[in-house]
Amino acid sequence: MMNQFDTGLDDLKIMRVLTSEGKSPWGSKRRNLFCSDAAHYTRKAVALVAMTNIFEPRTITLNLYHGMGNAAHDAIQNKLKDAGILHMAEGYLKIPQLGNLGGYVDAVVNIDGRLSVIEIKTCGKLPTLPRPEHAAQGALYGAVLGIKDVYILYVSRSVADWQGNPLIRLLKVDPEQQPKALMRTAYAAKCLSARIIPPTPSYIDNSKCRFCPFKEACNDNEILESMLDPGWIVSPSASALKEIRQSSREVANTFESGIHLLKANHKTKK
Repeated sequence: MMNQFDTGLDDLKIMRVLTSEGKSPWGSKRRNLFCSDAAHYTRKAVALVAMTNIFEPRTITLNLYHGMGNAAHDAIQNKLKDAGILHMAEGYLKIPQLGNLGGYVDAVVNIDGRLSVIEIKTCGKLPTLPRPEHAAQGALYGAVLGIKDVYILYVSRSVADWQGNPLIRLLKVDPEQQPKALMRTAYAAKCLSARIIPPTPSYIDNSKCRFCPFKEACNDNEILESMLDPGWIVSPSASALKEIRQSSREVANTFESGIHLLKANHKTKK
């Protein structure tokens, strides 16, 4: 005799809906401006990310990850606030000089008058070094804000070890990454304003392109041109690129002293 709660095929239907890899009813994430988490890409990919309006389908898997990430952010930010060292949380930055670069700064803490940026990331196993994309994102925030001390705080989705100790790790980002991330983004922004697609850097090899969404188009102008509206330049001249480099340096130099946090164009995420 079937249990009153045993619905048989309904169980399968529910599981099929939850595990479907199509677009979920929660919608998708649109990237229609410079996103700080793309700062680790090459300047070519940074530009393409900003102009192609990538849609990332929100499957149940991604929604679970996002939900865990949001919970971790709230827990860490509340702990910093309770300790009296939280200067800013979820501060939204939109920087016109960098092609309307957009991003949320997870936390800025003030310890004895010294400000530090903390970027919070959830993960499986705790890393021993910051992941390149996380380091570049944090470095870009630090460069724009004029804060040299930048940390990536990793929070394991396992939460705690068998003894109940929280599985978290704080890793510092090399300050030398800041001007590189800033220059890469400024270069891409200047290219976009001139309707130029930056060339593929000579130092890039296939191993670095594995997860890039533009790896097929990067070295194939026919594919690249099919993605673009008419009027874009995919093979810019040397003189045009030289001018772009110079103007990019000028933009990057405007952030030498950073943006004062209390006067920056930011708002707190609701």
